[in-house]
Amino acid sequence: MAVWVDTDFGFDDLWALLLLASQKCQPVGISLVAGNTDIGQVCENAASAALLFGLASPLYRGADKPLSGHVIRATDILGATGMRAIGPGLPAVEVPPHWPDAMAGLRDWLAEPVGEEKICIALGPLTNLARLAELDPVAYGRITRVIWMGGSNGPGNHSAFAEFNAMADPVALARVASLPVPLQIVDLSLCRQVTISEADMMGFRDAGHDIRAEIFANLLDGYLDIARRRGRLSMAIYDPLAVASYLRPNLFGFTSCQMAVATEQTDYFGKTDFWFEAGAPHLLATSVQQAEVKNFCLNEIAKELADG
Repeated sequence: MAVWVDTDFGFDDLWALLLLASQKCQPVGISLVAGNTDIGQVCENAASAALLFGLASPLYRGADKPLSGHVIRATDILGATGMRAIGPGLPAVEVPPHWPDAMAGLRDWLAEPVGEEKICIALGPLTNLARLAELDPVAYGRITRVIWMGGSNGPGNHSAFAEFNAMADPVALARVASLPVPLQIVDLSLCRQVTISEADMMGFRDAGHDIRAEIFANLLDGYLDIARRRGRLSMAIYDPLAVASYLRPNLFGFTSCQMAVATEQTDYFGKTDFWFEAGAPHLLATSVQQAEVKNFCLNEIAKELADG
């Protein structure tokens, strides 16, 4: 089974990629998309993380703006780099002036071999996938399944009604949701059931002088600080849960669903609505074994960093 990751490369995206690496699952490619921050910074984050953590998958530069035409970023929450850190974060690196194009990389991946199961794990706005579907619907149709962290079967987090990844490009989401390729959705309301707190930092802070573990701990602390600044003691785990739903699907319950998304510029922009019916094309994760998934997401990363 071949896996591709599409990401706007914030901290929890890195965490999700390291979780894949901990299970010896190397994506065929990683396509980058503007979301948490602008595409230039997304590329810098990816290049730095790949070098520091030994991520060997080829990187591809993708969309720099949403199909909706309405640019939304999360830098007011995540900082200018899209990766808040308490202490040193990812080191600065020299970013290549020319990057392979995401559309070309995706089309090459989907060209051969025909018939192989191909999974795309999407951790940001779905702009790249929507563009691929428009440019080459035959290639897009060869994707077996898209596992996406996004949307909300309840309140939002970037507005009262919308989750960030959906709100960042609802037009792209609507296009992808209308196509025959099924979505496996890990939404905001489910992610909020699995949280980390200060106690979960200890194993990473005690990792000694390993620079990878130290920087991961600083980034994890910065991630938790988002909650602290809002007067909360815990922070939801987002993108790693999408990867966990691929690696350990037995820890989740899924329900067949249809999905609609609000694309008009109103207060509901980016709002997702789900309705459940047998035989519907998409799956929504509607239950999770909270302790088991949390331990998997944390313990496997700790082992990965310890193994060096």
